[in-house]
Amino acid sequence: MLFLTGLLALVSAGHLFAQAPPDRLHIAAPSTTAQSTASAAHLIFDAKRSTEFLTQLQSFLNLPDDTDSYAPLIEAFNEAAAKEGVAGAPSGDLVGLAYDWIERNEWKYFVRLEVDFPALEALFERAPHDPVYRDLASSCLIYGGQGILDFKRNVPDYIDRIHERQEFESAKFEPGNRKQARWVYRIAAQEVDLQLSRYREALAFLESRGLDANKLQQKAEAEQRPELKSILLHYAELLRLEGRGGLPLRIAILLSDVERESPALVMAVLRIGEKNKKAVFDKNTNTFEVDSAAFHFLVEGPD
Repeated sequence: MLFLTGLLALVSAGHLFAQAPPDRLHIAAPSTTAQSTASAAHLIFDAKRSTEFLTQLQSFLNLPDDTDSYAPLIEAFNEAAAKEGVAGAPSGDLVGLAYDWIERNEWKYFVRLEVDFPALEALFERAPHDPVYRDLASSCLIYGGQGILDFKRNVPDYIDRIHERQEFESAKFEPGNRKQARWVYRIAAQEVDLQLSRYREALAFLESRGLDANKLQQKAEAEQRPELKSILLHYAELLRLEGRGGLPLRIAILLSDVERESPALVMAVLRIGEKNKKAVFDKNTNTFEVDSAAFHFLVEGPD
């Protein structure tokens, strides 16, 4: 069976801004040769690796904590992991979901968590000794748990969105076609909204623990392990952007999470910007210089 994948990506692709986006942004062109979200790699499940991860997850969950109102989201992650196991995330995302219908008429579906094993296990390893890493690990589980709950509440919508995105990726795209441009904007805005709803829970938890962008930035500067430094910087950036209004954070999510999930979609957004003279592509550096107005559809709608 072909598994359609909706990724709940957490690790930045390097496009996030240190501050609110300026009028002109320099953006590396997305690699449209990246793996498809419907790749057969999502069929791979290593039961032994999953069992090892679940053992470490239980050890982490046995640590003393006071997650309070966020405990149901962590439990949702735990229950889903225990029921279907956990697979490696082919894209390298920190947390993701693989899902598809088994029998739509009978409302039977499959859903499995995908994770970056080394990154999450590094967090679990440090969690007993450092409350910052304990809270970061919890935020990842909260994010994944929110994704599980959202998916179960909106199964048809999730799978229909993947079908629509795959339909776009297989279609011939013309940046000057207004109907297609509105289609691209609508799909991209939906994907950003989906990711943003997850991030808000994770970020709200970190803020409730007294963590802000500066604290995580300082922690990252002293961290030697690349996977932990990347997670610290990613969440520091998200917390920083969250306080600068809706558009900066949405652009950052588009250029990281959504791009990893669907690079062709993000490339289409940039090509539309180029057609509308809001973006210039430099072939020598393979980068776009983009007016931030090219992303206003993320807050204003596709029209």
